[in-house]
Amino acid sequence: MLPGWNTQPVRPVCRRGFTIIELVIILVVLGLLGALILPALAHARHQSRANRCIDNSRHIGAAFATYADNNDGRFVPFKKNEACPGGSVVPGASDEHTYWPDLLREYAGHEDIWHCPSCRGQFGIGYSELVAGGHVKRESELAAPAATVVFGDTDVIANPSDVPDAWRPSEATVGEARNRLQFEIPSSPKWRRKKGQGARRIWNRHMKRATVVFADQHAEVLPVSHLGFQENASVPQRLWDEQ
Repeated sequence: MLPGWNTQPVRPVCRRGFTIIELVIILVVLGLLGALILPALAHARHQSRANRCIDNSRHIGAAFATYADNNDGRFVPFKKNEACPGGSVVPGASDEHTYWPDLLREYAGHEDIWHCPSCRGQFGIGYSELVAGGHVKRESELAAPAATVVFGDTDVIANPSDVPDAWRPSEATVGEARNRLQFEIPSSPKWRRKKGQGARRIWNRHMKRATVVFADQHAEVLPVSHLGFQENASVPQRLWDEQ
């Protein structure tokens, strides 16, 4: 036998597997980590969409102001009775009408600002009926432009008779983009629509907050209840009318 050689047989190494208790502990730890991490990731995703929405709204507010500056102070109408240009923003636009997003498009400088990233379909940023309906046509007709909402997170509401912060979108109108182009105000005859009749309102789309744009073009994120949609004329903070 050569020096240094070991004639003892090599014993195989026996590797012990996890016991059931150890596996249960690992699964519990992974579950706890998931319970901590997944909500944080979901919150970060919602926050990112909310940030994009307010950025889009700021661009819309700037385009809104620029349009007025270039049209003798007149606000952009909800629509014009004229042929829509090619490549229209509003889907299904006809040769008869051009809606406000296409009227503001040349002043916006961005092509993707018209859609709320958290919206179930296209658009989701509606134009106030106060202005879109022609009740107010110029900033000079507003008592407080910085306290008058002209754009906001909009959808068809399933429960319009509930308090504003409880409003939720109707599942029956997913994908109908034109329903989100305008929101109603309490002074409108359409305001007292019953459930299922297509009430279009601003609602808290972003973590119990709505993104809104005021007539002086600044944007904020706040609960809908702060806008004074409570149908009470004595509410001091009515941010939807011209007073």
